[in-house]
Amino acid sequence: EEEEEEKGGGGEMPATPTKPSSGSLTGIGPWWRKLRERQSQALAEIFPSFVDTSFTTPKTRQAFMEEEARQFALNIKAMEKDIRGLKLADETFMNTCQEVLASDLPRVYDFGPDGHVHAVGELNTIGRGCNAEDLVRVQQELSQGLEQDVLTPMKQWLFAWSTVQARLKELEEMRIEVDSRKRQVFNLRQKETKMKENLDSSSNDHQRKVREKKLEETWRMQQRKDAKLANATATYQSMESEVLEELAGLIRDAVCLKSYLAACTEFQREAYQSLTHALLGTHGMSQGNESK
Repeated sequence: EEEEEEKGGGGEMPATPTKPSSGSLTGIGPWWRKLRERQSQALAEIFPSFVDTSFTTPKTRQAFMEEEARQFALNIKAMEKDIRGLKLADETFMNTCQEVLASDLPRVYDFGPDGHVHAVGELNTIGRGCNAEDLVRVQQELSQGLEQDVLTPMKQWLFAWSTVQARLKELEEMRIEVDSRKRQVFNLRQKETKMKENLDSSSNDHQRKVREKKLEETWRMQQRKDAKLANATATYQSMESEVLEELAGLIRDAVCLKSYLAACTEFQREAYQSLTHALLGTHGMSQGNESK
């Protein structure tokens, strides 16, 4: 496996290229190495006593925060859906109110002195005395308030969550890269140890020289893999710090959801109070006067 990756990582075009998430082409060696590491870690979750987990980089902190943030995202999506339904219901109700209030009141008909049937009283609309502009203003203010101060911040949180999710996937890919290289370096060191033991059991000088050459090749490969492991580990640690800080910030912002829900109910209260005054032709106190 190590030899295949070494060839795939050189300057020549690999025979069977694949396209990882980074978008660059790599050989089958790295792809196979990481695939085996994923399978080993998946198997370790089911049968922990059968798989060596000493190479696995722990991700407990990340897993706890990611799971709880995922659940919160489901909650905020549910609330967003209901608030949009409420907003649509408000708009539909107020539009219907405007149409109904603009329609005519039914009249009583009776026989007049001439013996013919005549309407009793003048023709009036259902919303006589109401200002239609007030109804339009109430609807617009309610819709704009819900969209700008409630739904938009919720959408922004969900967008930030989708961005962090993508980063978490990249972090997991990097973690597998590090763990697979740990296992690879360990196997090379074991191989080097066995080759050193076999060196003393050489039957002649020719065989010893052949084994010494292979030992030197293995040692050089191990040095290269050690360097790659160190680089991968440094990259992972830096990425982990950045991504977990982004996730922690997103979780801290989650406390604002209650404020958004409170704002939603306050917009509803103010809108329907204004609608009541518009329908009855009364003049409600301003919000500043109500608070006194």
